[in-house]
Amino acid sequence: MDTINQTIAQIDEMGYKNKITLNEATVAKIIGVSSSTLSNWRKEGLGPNYKKIDNGKVIYTKQAIAEWLSQTKRLKHKRR
Repeated sequence: MDTINQTIAQIDEMGYKNKITLNEATVAKIIGVSSSTLSNWRKEGLGPNYKKIDNGKVIYTKQAIAEWLSQTKRLKHKRR
């Protein structure tokens, strides 16, 4: 299993197996930063890739989170 798939499996084990996308607060918990830090990173072009949906809400795919985490070696959230 490659690093990205391993990271997705870790995210799934945290209780997000049935989720395709994750919101800002959840991603912040997973990577171990505050939601405001994640928001600031988006403004600076940092952090995981994200999508903004019609209502302005920001969502992240597990794939994007795993790719970013594999590059930065960050995974702070403990299993729920």
